[in-house]
Amino acid sequence: MPGLRESISCIFAFVNYTTLGYGDVIPVERWRLIGPITAMNGVLVFGWSTAVIFEVLRRTIRHTSPAAAVE
Repeated sequence: MPGLRESISCIFAFVNYTTLGYGDVIPVERWRLIGPITAMNGVLVFGWSTAVIFEVLRRTIRHTSPAAAVE
């Protein structure tokens, strides 16, 4: 089936990126380290994204609140 290998690779990357780690797809021996590296990348990017969104919302609320105009 054409494309099956690519779809399995995408599933493996997505599962590890979101740190679910089902274990139903296991790469060959020489690529086993890519799973933990992808999981660590997912944790860092999700944390960074959360921090950026929180800061944008904080600045937006601070900028639009009436109390901010008094300060």
